[in-house]
Amino acid sequence: MKARTDTGTPTSTIKRIGATACAVVLAGSLAGTGVAVPLAQAASTGVSAASAENEASAGTPAEEGTQPDQGEQPAADAGATAESGSAGSSSTSQAVPQDDVARDAQQAVPNQTPAPVVDEAAAARARAELPSLMNRLESASKDYDRAYAEYQSATEALTSAEQTISADQEAIARAQKTLDAARSELGSEGTITIWDILRGTTSVEKAETHDYLLNVIIEDRTSFIQEKQQELDERNQAHQGLSDDADAKKAAFNDALSQTNKAAFAVEKSACALPRTGNKLRNSAQSAVSSWYGKVNKLSGIDSKLVFGTGADFSLDKDAFVAKWGAAIDSFFAQYDGRSGVSSPLKGHGNAIAAQAYEQNVDPRLCAAVSVVESSAGVYCIKPHNAWGWGAADSNPYAGAASWKSWDSAIESWHKGLVGSKTGMASAGSVSRLGGIYCSSWDWPSKVIDEMQRITDLAE
Repeated sequence: MKARTDTGTPTSTIKRIGATACAVVLAGSLAGTGVAVPLAQAASTGVSAASAENEASAGTPAEEGTQPDQGEQPAADAGATAESGSAGSSSTSQAVPQDDVARDAQQAVPNQTPAPVVDEAAAARARAELPSLMNRLESASKDYDRAYAEYQSATEALTSAEQTISADQEAIARAQKTLDAARSELGSEGTITIWDILRGTTSVEKAETHDYLLNVIIEDRTSFIQEKQQELDERNQAHQGLSDDADAKKAAFNDALSQTNKAAFAVEKSACALPRTGNKLRNSAQSAVSSWYGKVNKLSGIDSKLVFGTGADFSLDKDAFVAKWGAAIDSFFAQYDGRSGVSSPLKGHGNAIAAQAYEQNVDPRLCAAVSVVESSAGVYCIKPHNAWGWGAADSNPYAGAASWKSWDSAIESWHKGLVGSKTGMASAGSVSRLGGIYCSSWDWPSKVIDEMQRITDLAE
């Protein structure tokens, strides 16, 4: 029986266990199917937990140890149960019916056909389409460069105009202050009067000179303010045009960013169908998308190999970043419930995911996307709160999988585990390269990219 990799709604005859082949891959293991209820339940059909586990790990994985950091997991909660039956308890969001789990466990292990390292039909399509897809990426990247340069130019013009307007406003304010003081002195009791002259305390010449100078100041400052105000009005009108132009250039820039990222995702999805090692076309494609992601990250002022294009909104402050991506992620989980027929326990954790992404410089879409591919958004976890198959290596997935006491601690640990990984994930540079380390299923990156794009569409 081939590994089940469908992402549709569970049917009435065979309940879906997980959303990726990453778990049920090659060795007949059940990791990544996200089975929250253990193999021990297979005993009800005459299969012991021990024999089922032995059979599950008896195959020959195509890429041994491709699951994340086996033996170097992010700190799992010590109190989280590692009992094989615990994942079907209240710690999981949706228990799988017992009879179905037992039947699936029994059916999934014996005579399982290993998933191919490469789908030959998909690889043939990739070889045919990748050159044109890479040309499209190159062209889109150039369009992005032009849009960015035009946006920067428009922004600089707007900034310069605003600085001039601000300087004019300050000059008018200073002139008005001088004018008010002169008028006040000219009409105040403290100024020179006829009695001062009669008492001999001042001379007529001094009085005339004093008032004359005050009137000169008043006239000069009044004229200056009128002229400067006229200039200011003209600059404000011009500023509106510059502001509209900057907004238009920003919209064009954002569209170019979106289009180029879609082109990069298309290259990645196609390239992941090619052999992971020794394939020049795949390596060239991955280098092209890594270069694109690196460019966006640099312009956003971040140093990360785990942010992939559109997700690089780190120029925002934390509150704005979390507000934008947290809302998009929660909407994504809600939409996933509607299209899959499940109820994700990760709904409402969008802000926590976005906050950890910001803190760790990880693409804010990645955590949610991987959770869907690995465990149907946390519905079918291999162990409590492990929605990402973390630590579930192909050779013995259940033994190495991490578990946590809460979603918040799981989300934090998963992000920290990525950036602290010593297996190459922290420096992946692209989703396809990350997938080559994270999961042995060849189409894992493609599935993750599809989910990331859904989150992007919601954020935009």
